[in-house]
Amino acid sequence: MTEQTNRKRGKLSTEEEQFILLSKDVLTIEEIAEKINRTTEPVIRFLGEKVITTHAGMNDDQSFERQLKARLHKKPFWKEIVNQFGRVGDNEELKYFEDIWISLMKQFHENVTATEELEIKQWITLEVLMNRSMKERKKNIEQVEKLEQLLNEEYAKGDLRDSAVIMSLDQQLSYARNSISSYTNDHTKILGQIKDIRRDLKMARSDRIKKIEDGKLSFPDLLRQLEEEDIREREGLEAEVVSRAVDKARSKFSQQHLFGNNRYDQPILTPESVLQGEEDEQEEAASEEAV
Repeated sequence: MTEQTNRKRGKLSTEEEQFILLSKDVLTIEEIAEKINRTTEPVIRFLGEKVITTHAGMNDDQSFERQLKARLHKKPFWKEIVNQFGRVGDNEELKYFEDIWISLMKQFHENVTATEELEIKQWITLEVLMNRSMKERKKNIEQVEKLEQLLNEEYAKGDLRDSAVIMSLDQQLSYARNSISSYTNDHTKILGQIKDIRRDLKMARSDRIKKIEDGKLSFPDLLRQLEEEDIREREGLEAEVVSRAVDKARSKFSQQHLFGNNRYDQPILTPESVLQGEEDEQEEAASEEAV
């Protein structure tokens, strides 16, 4: 974090821009930023869509994965992900996040909404935390095995065994076993949260895809749907709401409007609105004469 804040700020120099253009096909965004002592943001901003160009020797799949990774790094939440898991580089958790994100984007063909992206981000974050918990659980299992061995060796000494050492080992053993149970519970809890997110994500995507598929219905199919009373009533209500909204908007925009030149005039919407405006003016003039 300190290294990031110590990097140069401000507009890129001509030399820096030239270096970025020359290096974009042989270095990653992070490597370019490191070379010119900048954060990744100005590099990505300068290159724009050029950041997704193919490296020499890459096949189409590798090039596509590089594009997905570059787009991930431009997401609004990426900074927070880096703050949570550490700097880009040899960070295994951050690389795991990138790999899973790329795999899911490929699976979904990048057809995801902003809300779905946030759910995927939360899903992968929980995956990382679950992996971290299981690693700690493994360490504690190894610690239990080690402590049990030391405890058995101490008991095997017979009359020469040290009670203080045995008490200390028992306490450490109890703590390690409790930690194993705690990490197991954490794993179960996080796994449940992941399942909930996956279920919600699947339902949201299924509903969205169904709406798209419903939009492909033929006219006879739509007529058959209207044979259902509840669908007919819903569509009729929606049509009436739209009709009233149109009438209200037409009435509003058919009135005299103050334009930018500080003059009032009537917007020309349709020939009918102009004729109606003229009739209203004539009626208003006639009523004023009568008064």
